[in-house]
Amino acid sequence: MKKTFQASATVEFLIFGLPLFAIILSLNLKVFLKSTEITDSLNLARQLVRVFVTSETDEMAYKRVEQAYQAGFLAMRNGTQSRDQNPKVRFEIECQRIPCLTSNSWVRVKIINENGDVVTSAISYVDMWRNQN
Repeated sequence: MKKTFQASATVEFLIFGLPLFAIILSLNLKVFLKSTEITDSLNLARQLVRVFVTSETDEMAYKRVEQAYQAGFLAMRNGTQSRDQNPKVRFEIECQRIPCLTSNSWVRVKIINENGDVVTSAISYVDMWRNQN
């Protein structure tokens, strides 16, 4: 007596292979989205800290950073999320000295997600030969 199992490999693939493939694909997508979020946040933090330290005065620096944040956040949101979503991502500026643009001091910009966790931060130093304002 000879038994033949025609199309049994196809059935096994459909039962076991496709669900496992879907799970692996979902995990890879989550990792990709998280790494994209971190990379975009790091680029935004670097741009904001650069805008801050290249400003003429502290008052102008805060205004310029706010404008750059709005433009950078919109670009980041359009690249990774739909327009309907509006996560509460914010930034904080930390200065070594007051006023912030004191020569030979550092300025740090932190990007913070909706949970209050710091996603990333960037630090830059004010030029040592900068004139005091």
